[in-house]
Amino acid sequence: MTGEEKLFNAAALIYLKDREGVTVPSPEKSHIGNSRITLRSADGQLLAHIPSQQAKDALTSGRFGDLEGKLSSLVKRRAEEKAREKEERGQKLLELKAKASTWLKMAKEKLNLAKPPENGGRTPLIKAGVIALGGVATVWGINFISLQAPLNSVISSDYRNSGIKASASYQWMINPGVLVFSVDEASSASPADVSRILLQYAERLEGRKFTSVLLAQKGKPIFLLKGDYFKQLGDEYGVQNVIYTLRTMPENVYELDGSPAFSSWSGGWLGVVGQQFDDLNDFHRRWLVDEP
Repeated sequence: MTGEEKLFNAAALIYLKDREGVTVPSPEKSHIGNSRITLRSADGQLLAHIPSQQAKDALTSGRFGDLEGKLSSLVKRRAEEKAREKEERGQKLLELKAKASTWLKMAKEKLNLAKPPENGGRTPLIKAGVIALGGVATVWGINFISLQAPLNSVISSDYRNSGIKASASYQWMINPGVLVFSVDEASSASPADVSRILLQYAERLEGRKFTSVLLAQKGKPIFLLKGDYFKQLGDEYGVQNVIYTLRTMPENVYELDGSPAFSSWSGGWLGVVGQQFDDLNDFHRRWLVDEP
């Protein structure tokens, strides 16, 4: 292991120590300077600045012992924690779905059989109403655990997302084939920040498949993405160049009637790139700025 590799590992361990659920720094994207070590994630996100002297002191003191082994162990533990959290969310979702099924079945039976008693009382209808409300609450819980909670985690994990409010749910709260991704407030953020959240969210929902994804503003759908493309965004995040992903995104955006919202360009590279960025600006304007 070279001296720079040891310094990076020491800085990474200083950053990760006592932190739960944070992104692991990438040695390829990080930079070791004379006065500080800049830690970045695999997608270039700034994580922290660690004073070089602090990392050197950790090395000379033997504080972290086998740096490579310690870092490898920590990365493995974080991956196991992430897998365990995913499994727990899945179990909670299964429990909520079972409750929703029971509530809705009971509500249907009550509504079919409920008849006001001869004395004019409304007890059966009231019971049916309570059961129906319970079913609504369960459906809301399923949407929150499976879609909104992961989005909240994405937004809160990056300081650049400050000022952005977004929501996610199944279409009409009950159609699991269609995801509604709504930007509710982004006045203090750039369009690139919002698009980054979309990419990070697609990555967070790894393995999830949708027929389509509706891009909405304040709850009103504006554009449509095909489910396969949304999954591709998540699969490629952290691997594909983000600038390439963004400039080619408009040609994968559709109007709500299913027709292409923007053109697919061909020709000279400079001309194509210029047209793609013009479309990207137009896409952001229509989705995030214009009144829905």
